[in-house]
Amino acid sequence: MNCNAEKLVLTRNGAITQCRGCQRIGFTYKNLLIGFDLDQFLGFSRFLSKVNFEKYCIRCSESPPYLIINTCHHDIQFALNREEFEEFKDMSQQARLMLEVLGILS
Repeated sequence: MNCNAEKLVLTRNGAITQCRGCQRIGFTYKNLLIGFDLDQFLGFSRFLSKVNFEKYCIRCSESPPYLIINTCHHDIQFALNREEFEEFKDMSQQARLMLEVLGILS
């Protein structure tokens, strides 16, 4: 199946797109692409907006702190440092806002 993807958000490290036909969301970050249906993405985005990096990060003496983010896919997690997490979270919030705007305009 070929999707006709519309960019919702584009950053240096990723993009979030939505297929105009099937409405699925594609979230690309660095070298990983994860797909969501609309409800899954909105839930994931709401979850990310509530995550406090400082409270939940893992600290190892040899490496910078990082945060493990679970996804709706059981075997896929993201391990993000603070800068990556902030970009990742910002991308999802911007895409959620764009989806709201597109919903209002349609």
